[in-house]
Amino acid sequence: MRVLLDNCVDQKFAGLLEGHDVVHARRMGWGALANRTLIAEAEANGFQAIITVDKNLRYQQNIRTRKIGIIILDCYRIAYWNLAPLADQVILALRDLAEGSYITIKSQ
Repeated sequence: MRVLLDNCVDQKFAGLLEGHDVVHARRMGWGALANRTLIAEAEANGFQAIITVDKNLRYQQNIRTRKIGIIILDCYRIAYWNLAPLADQVILALRDLAEGSYITIKSQ
């Protein structure tokens, strides 16, 4: 699956998502894009999923008609070491991620 890491997710997280084509928003030149524009650009460029730590995104953006799904990582701290333990859950969630849907993965 082609996956976009939002600007707020550490780039090293991409290396934990084996079996997926993961690209960081900054690598695409999208580091400063607003959420609505980022979602549209990602979809237009063939991404099927976005991974973010922006917990408010689900309430700000209606993606029901989009061909992209979004995974929200809900952690107290967003440092790589806090996100890394969620990688296995993200890989599983990517299998079930439907177009136009959100999945939230909470740290323990």
